[in-house]
Amino acid sequence: MIHLARCCEHYDDIAEELRQCNEALGAVLLMLRHTENAQVRGKALWALLEPLQQRLQRAMERLEAVTS
Repeated sequence: MIHLARCCEHYDDIAEELRQCNEALGAVLLMLRHTENAQVRGKALWALLEPLQQRLQRAMERLEAVTS
């Protein structure tokens, strides 16, 4: 039972991280939609997307650790 409780806790943490990443990505896409006539430089876009990619990578690794 203790192991099951820990797994559920890990799943909750991972789900929260994924939810936050989804919200952040939605905000980036909304910003891009509002600046469709303006050019967004590659470095600026990279600066917005790289942290999200890193968070998603960590969440994926945590999920793999829990399920293996």
